[in-house]
Amino acid sequence: KQEEEYHRLEKEGRQQDNAAWKRKYEEMVEHKDGVIMRVEEEAAEEILTLENEKERMLAEIKEQSETELRLLEEDAERKRKELEAKKEKEKREMEEQARREQERLQREAEEEKTRLEAEARAEKLKLTLEAEEEQRRLQEVAMTERKHLEEKKNDEILKEQITMDEVLAKLLRWT
Repeated sequence: KQEEEYHRLEKEGRQQDNAAWKRKYEEMVEHKDGVIMRVEEEAAEEILTLENEKERMLAEIKEQSETELRLLEEDAERKRKELEAKKEKEKREMEEQARREQERLQREAEEEKTRLEAEARAEKLKLTLEAEEEQRRLQEVAMTERKHLEEKKNDEILKEQITMDEVLAKLLRWT
């Protein structure tokens, strides 16, 4: 009988233990469900926070990208204007250089023209002097020749005069 009582108590104890374990298990399940709900709520809040943070970051990235794009466009426009200004400056410098070169060539041409005119005047003067000198020489030769011819003519006239005088003197003697 004691043994039966022991088995019955043992069985009752086990049943009580089982009921306690079952209550404890249900409490744990309830606690677990509460924890899961709290974790799910916290997770939902964290997800919402992360979504908001993501949207904020995307907005910042978009704003930053737009700013960078605007800065790049401004930089490109500035560089384009600088390039245009540089090209315009180079064009003006080339035009100025061409103008100076044209002026230099014109000056050189004027100098060459003046030099050639001076050389031509000098050559003309030289030729004129040579011609005048030749004319003087020819005049001297002509004068000398004329003088010589005159002297010769005078000698002939004188000879004729002497001959006539002799003829007259002979005639006068005969008469």
